Amino acid sequence: MTETPALRPWSAPPGLVRLWPWLLLVAVGTGCGGEPEDKVASASVGCTDDAGCVAQFPDIGVCQVARCEAGVCQAMDKANAGVCAAATCGNVGFVAVSRCQAGLCAAPSPTSCDDNNVCTDDTCDAVSGCAHGPATASCDDGDACTTGDLCEAGGCKAGPAKDCDDNNVCTTDSCDSATGACAVTSLSGPAAPACDDANACTVDDRCGAVSAGVCGGTAMACDDGDGCTTDSCAPASGCVFTAKTGPCDDGDACTNGDTCSTKGCIGVAIDAKVVCDDSEHCTTDSCDTKTGCSHAPSTGNACDDGSNLTVGDLCAAGVCVPGETAGPQLCKSTADCASANSSDVCKGTHFCDLSVATCKINPTTVPLPCDTSKDGVCRKTACDGGTGKCTSVWTADGAACDADGSLCSTLDACKSGLCAAGAALGCDDNNPCTTDSCDAKKGCVVVANSASCDDGDACTTKDVCAGTSCSGGPTLVCDDGKPCTADSCDTKTGCTANPQSGSCDDGDACTTGDACSGGACAPGKAKICDDGQVCTVDSCDAKTGTCGVLAGSAAGAQDGKSCEDGDACTAATVCKAGSCQGGGAKVCSDGKTCTTDSCDAKAGCVFAAIEGCNDCSGKPICTGETAPAWQLSDVNPTSSRFGKPLGVAAFKGKPLVLISVHGY
Repeated sequence: MTETPALRPWSAPPGLVRLWPWLLLVAVGTGCGGEPEDKVASASVGCTDDAGCVAQFPDIGVCQVARCEAGVCQAMDKANAGVCAAATCGNVGFVAVSRCQAGLCAAPSPTSCDDNNVCTDDTCDAVSGCAHGPATASCDDGDACTTGDLCEAGGCKAGPAKDCDDNNVCTTDSCDSATGACAVTSLSGPAAPACDDANACTVDDRCGAVSAGVCGGTAMACDDGDGCTTDSCAPASGCVFTAKTGPCDDGDACTNGDTCSTKGCIGVAIDAKVVCDDSEHCTTDSCDTKTGCSHAPSTGNACDDGSNLTVGDLCAAGVCVPGETAGPQLCKSTADCASANSSDVCKGTHFCDLSVATCKINPTTVPLPCDTSKDGVCRKTACDGGTGKCTSVWTADGAACDADGSLCSTLDACKSGLCAAGAALGCDDNNPCTTDSCDAKKGCVVVANSASCDDGDACTTKDVCAGTSCSGGPTLVCDDGKPCTADSCDTKTGCTANPQSGSCDDGDACTTGDACSGGACAPGKAKICDDGQVCTVDSCDAKTGTCGVLAGSAAGAQDGKSCEDGDACTAATVCKAGSCQGGGAKVCSDGKTCTTDSCDAKAGCVFAAIEGCNDCSGKPICTGETAPAWQLSDVNPTSSRFGKPLGVAAFKGKPLVLISVHGY
């Protein structure tokens, strides 16, 4: 249905040419008086329909319409809300259809088509308005614990979950959805799970056994009881028994020269009769493998109590018991005592004591006691029965002996009558987690320490000895602070950083849809900052993402560009220093005497009719000639309807309408 404009009646201004008291002539066309206020105008042309009035208002606005009312052409405002301009798309967004308001075409405020959704492609269509189609781009689903988020169906679809697994069975790993930071909780205590610390030198491995969050166990004892091996433990394989050479102790006190060989620690048996001979007649000399030389008391063995006055001396429980008394040997001279002398000159010779006629030992013939202060296991000093002199007898060189009574020396042996200490016992087990020493009574002593060490795993730190093994310390934290790398640890080389895909933040708040590329965060598309003003240089704050405009000298980048300042009364407006400035006032002149020319900031030029003005001399709309007699035709003086056409007249060929006035 065609919308009928709201028409407002037009009142005839006083002073118009009258033919007679009850007739009023109105000229066809714009009229001498111009347009009245509110853009409503009448033309003094008779009409029978609207079509005949259109040509009378060539400058009529889009929100006005020419109508034939009561036989007179009138320009009327269209009804409010009527469509006057189609929708458009511009750099400020979508502008919906414009509608008439009080005779003016009012454009609505523009609507930005940017929905601030990186997952939509925002477009503008003059018919349908803003459209938001699905985009294919990286995005951020708001969960910092997902990576590689991608747009799907206009929304942001979460990518794979961020890998927070530190590959440590002794920690519970999680991710903070707000910050994306991985959280690690260390496990320890009786309820902690069993684990494998990958160290073959520990047993009963359990999380937290050494320190919270670390798998560790009790050190395994590696001792094969073989003095010819160096006992140690390798974390990769376990106990290691490495053969060694050199002196050793075969545990047999009756051997000497003990040396490590492929068959173990082998010594040379000693000659117990020689080495263990204590030169005592009433002992049985032998060698015990555990205690060495022994001298057991003997009984029944013949012995010599050292007296020439007894015969048949016998050993009893290790003591030489004198035999029967031979009785004194009578003599008359010393020669008679020769038979009493022993072959052992160390016992002295007899003389005849004439006072008692008995043979006695001459004390002056008995050698002084021998000095045995330097005697030892390798040297014996005694009187030589053949010569009567003190003689030292050395044990054969190389015979085993004990030089210092310490187990910390090996291969002690006789040399030139003295017992010489052998090489020091080697107690180093090549294990950094033991402190090795030697005790004179016990031999090698191995004590576990708590020194720092290296467990061979590059992913543990502050390794320390536990028991006799090296136990890994806290797990090495591998984080290079880059969101586009997946950090991990290699047990041989340490931390590694591998490039990963997914969304990220390049630190510039003026980019959206940033994504990882080659281990670095690549900027996404720039944020759209458009204030809809052609004279401003739009900018974006990289820190806050706030849109603004450049100031100072940078604001002049648009200088000289044509613009619209919103004031219809300025002409040649151009951009200057960031704002739209007028080049001068717009000239409004319709060249008519009977109008007041002015300018409205919104509507532009306004030509208001001057009430009562009828001076049409020299105006294009009038003839400009001296008015001759009026020529009337089709006059109906009998009509008495107020304000209705009574007839038509002609002036110089111009048609006139006759209207009744004041009911005459």
